[in-house]
Amino acid sequence: MELIWDSGPSQNVRTELVSKPTIKADIQQAYDGWVENNCYGQKDYEACLKNPPKPPLTDVFDVLAVATPDLNNDGKRDLIIYISGETGMSGNGRCGIMEVWFYENIGTDYRSLGKSEFLHSNQFYLGAPKSKGKFRDIITKDVDGFCSGEKKPKFIGNPYDYKKGVYFPLYIETH
Repeated sequence: MELIWDSGPSQNVRTELVSKPTIKADIQQAYDGWVENNCYGQKDYEACLKNPPKPPLTDVFDVLAVATPDLNNDGKRDLIIYISGETGMSGNGRCGIMEVWFYENIGTDYRSLGKSEFLHSNQFYLGAPKSKGKFRDIITKDVDGFCSGEKKPKFIGNPYDYKKGVYFPLYIETH
């Protein structure tokens, strides 16, 4: 099943997400990069960096996309966040690298399931539902092989690692 992204979540969704401590803490990093990025077009870049405009934290969702699948068949909407290049945390262009963050909905908050980098040209899919509490695979595929150099791009499965309790490492080392 192909993952469906919402690149314009409603104000209610944004407010609900930043009310969760884990999401608020993680989103702060994307927000800081986005605020800095907003200074690039200014006449006096250095002055802007010293005193940048600070829109509300929820406004960072203008440059993010979210998906809310049920990753572990527990009836709760989990969360996947696509981090755009406007945050300074992802590259631009078809073959640029993007960050994607994965979370499990634990009721009052979210638990990080890891963060990873993918090509912008990757499409995301979910593996078949499993029994309650068992996590689906995250599956990716380069759309046409242009960026990966493969003539016939393959689906790449990313299973949940039950020993570590994540899909991917919790932090991306490139920052």
